[in-house]
Amino acid sequence: VKVFGSSLLPSWNSSDPSVASVSPAGVVSSKKEGSCTIEARIGGSKAECQVTVLESPALPTLVWSEDSVSLRVNTSTVLSCSAYQGGVLLPNLIYSYSLGAEGDAGVFSFSVEGNNVSLLANRPGEGYLYATTTYEGRNLVSKAKITVLPASPFTCSISNLAKRKGGFS
Repeated sequence: VKVFGSSLLPSWNSSDPSVASVSPAGVVSSKKEGSCTIEARIGGSKAECQVTVLESPALPTLVWSEDSVSLRVNTSTVLSCSAYQGGVLLPNLIYSYSLGAEGDAGVFSFSVEGNNVSLLANRPGEGYLYATTTYEGRNLVSKAKITVLPASPFTCSISNLAKRKGGFS
C-alpha cells in the first residue's frame, strides 16, 4: 500500500490481523480466508483499503498407485501414476518415467504403456522410479521405492511332486 501527498510516514492498522496483517512499512500479508480493512493514518487524516483474502487453491500433486513396492527376483507388477489437485484427477497429462540415480542400477527394469508402468525385478537391491509431468507450467515429480528381494528359495507345484500310493511325496 502506498501513501501519496505527504512526506510523513503513516501508521498502519488491520481491522483483522488474523485475516491480513500490515507491517510498519505498509506491506500487507495474507493469513487466512476472509475480509478486513487496512488503514493508513497521518495526523488526523486516514485512508482505507478493503482487502479480501481468498482460499489458496490446492497445489497439484503426483501420486503413485503404490509408492513403495517389494518384489522377488523374476517377478513383476504394474504401477500407475496420476496427478491430482484438491482431490480431483487432472486429465490428459503426459508423464515421463526414469530410474533414480540413488538406487542400485539394474535392480529392476520397466516398460510403459499409457499410464501404466510394468516393473520386472532383475536382481536383489533397491532402486527408485521417478514420474514427472508438467501442469500449468509447474513441474510435478514423484518417486516410488522399488525393493527387490532374492528369488523364493522354495517353489512347489503339483507338476513337480511325485505321486505315490497313498498321496504325494
